[in-house]
Amino acid sequence: MSDSINSKSVPRSVLIFGAAGHIGRPLADFLQREAPQIQLRLVSSNAERVDALRRDFPFAEVVFANYFDLPSLESAAQGMEGFFVNAPGGTDERPAMTHLVAALKKAGTAVHVLRTVGLQPEANPRRILHPAARSRRESRTPHAASNRQADPRRE
Repeated sequence: MSDSINSKSVPRSVLIFGAAGHIGRPLADFLQREAPQIQLRLVSSNAERVDALRRDFPFAEVVFANYFDLPSLESAAQGMEGFFVNAPGGTDERPAMTHLVAALKKAGTAVHVLRTVGLQPEANPRRILHPAARSRRESRTPHAASNRQADPRRE
């Protein structure tokens, strides 16, 4: 690792939201296999999947948390350094990311936060405004909502 001011240390712990899904689960498998020294905390918002995650990842901590339940997010984020954020399709981004950012700020331990944003096949492309045509207040895309929560100066 270089001494550049832009470099960050590798997180000692990583929390993966959506760990039972088709994106989070392969990431959990990869980290468990390739970086076993990293403490994993796997999050599912589906209580029915928590037991399967515990069975499949016996060396990871598995918790239930929901983007719309701030106390569950605060508990999940506590003490973690790396965060992989992957919200299910159709998530109401403004309250979800408001809660998430509040939980990360309260924990005060985040070194890396990686958030994926995708559009589902059923998304109507006509409802997504071109970046040049939208103002910050008009934006309905997920990244804009989370950016405003993470950095209020963007408002």
